[in-house]
Amino acid sequence: MMNLSKDVSDDRKDSRNVAVLLSKTLDLPPSCLEFAPRNKNETAQHFIVGTYHLQHEHELGQHDSSDSHDQSRMGSLILFRLHGGSLDLLETVPYPSAILDLHFYHSENIFAVASSTGVISIFRLVEENEDYVIKQIASHQVAPKNILVLSLAWYPIVNIHDAIRYPIAFFTLSNGHVLAIRFSSDFESFSVLNGGTPLIVHEDNAWTCAVTRSTLFSGSDDSILSRLDLDHELIDSRDENIVEASKKDHVDGPLAQTNYKGHNAGVIAILILLTPSPENLANFILTGSYDDYVRVFFVTPNNFGMRSNNISKRAELKIGNGVWRLKMMGARALKLRDKNDEWEYMVLASCMRGGALILKVTGSCYGDWNIEILAEMRAHQSMCYASDVQPQSSFSKGCESYKDEFSDQMSPPRVWTVVSSSFYDKLLVIWEYTSLTSNQK
Repeated sequence: MMNLSKDVSDDRKDSRNVAVLLSKTLDLPPSCLEFAPRNKNETAQHFIVGTYHLQHEHELGQHDSSDSHDQSRMGSLILFRLHGGSLDLLETVPYPSAILDLHFYHSENIFAVASSTGVISIFRLVEENEDYVIKQIASHQVAPKNILVLSLAWYPIVNIHDAIRYPIAFFTLSNGHVLAIRFSSDFESFSVLNGGTPLIVHEDNAWTCAVTRSTLFSGSDDSILSRLDLDHELIDSRDENIVEASKKDHVDGPLAQTNYKGHNAGVIAILILLTPSPENLANFILTGSYDDYVRVFFVTPNNFGMRSNNISKRAELKIGNGVWRLKMMGARALKLRDKNDEWEYMVLASCMRGGALILKVTGSCYGDWNIEILAEMRAHQSMCYASDVQPQSSFSKGCESYKDEFSDQMSPPRVWTVVSSSFYDKLLVIWEYTSLTSNQK
C-alpha cells in the first residue's frame, strides 16, 4: 500500500533563501491582508490589511451592555505602499466591526470585506493625489448581526465581461452555513442566491470555502471537508437557484452536500489546484487543518448533472503547524505530453505557530503526489493569520504566465516579495524569498 504521509514537524529547515527586509507594529491585530492587483507603476506595490480587535468592557464606554456582542468587536482597513525598500502607511479607515477576511475582485481594484456583524462591505481603491485612497461602495447585511462572516471567495471568471455582468461571491458563517451572493454590476445591491437556503451546512464554524466553476468546497471546526456540485455555471445564467436538491433540508443536511471525514481537526484552509487537462479529468485541492497536516485530495469532476462524489487523499505532510490560509504563488506543467501530465505548484502557507512557509506541491492525474517545504520564515511569535506574495517587479510579467498558463517552457520567478502578519503581537513583516537553483540546494 502506498505511503501517502510524511512528517517534517521536527525538521529545522534551512531558510537561507529567506531575508527579512523590514517590519512594523500595527495599532490593531491583523487578521487578513492582500496585495492590490493593479498598481500605478511597476516599482510600487500596494496592499490592504484588515484588523480585528475584541474590545474589553472598560473600552466599551457608554455602549449598551445588552448589545455588547455586536459592539465588542471593531476593526480597520490599512492601505500600505511598498516602494524602493520602504513601507509607507497611506491611509487607515476605521471599520465598525471586526474584519475576518478580504479579497480583491479578480483583476479589479475592488475588494470585499467579511465582518463580525453579518455584513459584507465593498470598497474600491481610487486614484487621488498621485496615489490611492480607500472609498466605500456599499455595505450589505447578508446574515444576522450576531453571526460572523468568516470567509469569502469570488466565483471564478473566464473573461472581464463575466466579471462586469454578475459579480458572485460565496461566503461562510459562524453558524456553519455556506451561502452565495450575487451583486449588481455597481455592487450597490445584492441578492442571496438559492432563496437564502444554505448550500452547505456544517455543525460548527465554517471557516473557509473555495469554488471552481462547477464545484464548491468548504471546511469547518467540525473537521469536515464538504463538497457541493453546482447545477450549472453561474456566469451564464441569472437563475437565482443554484442547486435544487439543496432546498430539501433533511436532518443530515442538504441532499446535494457530500461530507468527507479525512481530517483529525478543523479544516481551515482550502486551495484549488487547477490543472490544464483538456478532458477536465479531475480537480485537486490542497487543505490545511488544525491537526498540523497539509493534504492533497483528488476530487472527481462535476459535469453539471452527472455527479460523482468521490474524494480521495493523494498525499499529506505533517508540518507541525496548523495552516490558516493557503495562497497560490504559481503553477506550471513539468510534463505536458500525455495522460501522465505532471504539474508543480508553489504555495504560501500562513501558519498558526511559527510564521509562514513556502510549499512545493507536485503530482499528476494518475501518479503520485508530493508536498515539500521550500522555506520557512520564523520572525512571528504569535498566530500568523494572513500573508500574501508578489513577484518582484522585474519578474512580474513572467509570473503572470507562470501562474496562469501551464507552459512547460516557463520557469518560475526567482525572487518574491512576501508580506506576513501575526495577530497578538500586531507584527507586519516584509520579507524576500529567493528560489534556489539545484546547485544551491
